Amino acid sequence: MKQGIYYTCQTLNLTPGTDTNLIVYNQDHVGIGGNDDISPEETAKGNFASRFSWLSSYTGWAFALVGPVNPPKANEAGGTGYSLRCDIGLPTTPTPTGTLTANPNPIATYVPPSPQPPEPTMTPYPTPRSAQNLPVRQINIATATPIPQMTATPRSVTLNVQVFNDINNNGLLDPGEGISGVSMRLSDEQSGVPLAQGLTDADGRLSITVQNSGPVRLSVPLFGYSVLVVEDTLTVRIAVVSAVTLPDRIP
Repeated sequence: MKQGIYYTCQTLNLTPGTDTNLIVYNQDHVGIGGNDDISPEETAKGNFASRFSWLSSYTGWAFALVGPVNPPKANEAGGTGYSLRCDIGLPTTPTPTGTLTANPNPIATYVPPSPQPPEPTMTPYPTPRSAQNLPVRQINIATATPIPQMTATPRSVTLNVQVFNDINNNGLLDPGEGISGVSMRLSDEQSGVPLAQGLTDADGRLSITVQNSGPVRLSVPLFGYSVLVVEDTLTVRIAVVSAVTLPDRIP
């Protein structure tokens, strides 16, 4: 983004039963604003898309987080879908004031930093200064050796993720327990820049490989789960366990 320019992000092509909520964060992960539904008129038509416009107060990155207002069951997550588009400028119709209904924690409003006072003007010397005797050391360009600059070496990070309904509570992905269509993404831990994203397959598995010099973070928005990855290869198992425990026998 560039300072002083309007931007608009919105969800499109919602599948039946999908209701999105959109939240926009600045590069410091502080919320700028968001929107649940475009307008009451569109909601009455069955359009539960989200749209948010803002005037950028800085030049840098911005992040858009989209999630369901009413999260579906884990085994039904693959049936929902939408498209996300961000444009430069305002929409053709007014955008309502954003509300952050999907996040239970309040988000602080981003306030641009106060401008720094101008540098003081240097006052010239009233009279010419006498010549200064500066030491001079000769350098032989032909034999001078440049000092190598240290650069970060990118490393390959491979994640094997398994998402499943742990019906037998053994902590392992057994046949028939995989959850498909679960979205997850990898981002740089220091800058927050997205690196890769994908969906689990029919068996509840996803393998992602990225090149990055520092640690990365794996995020699974559907379950509100994230983990810091410092290893080069890691297997992450996300088991969904029923909160209801049935008795083993009738009293």
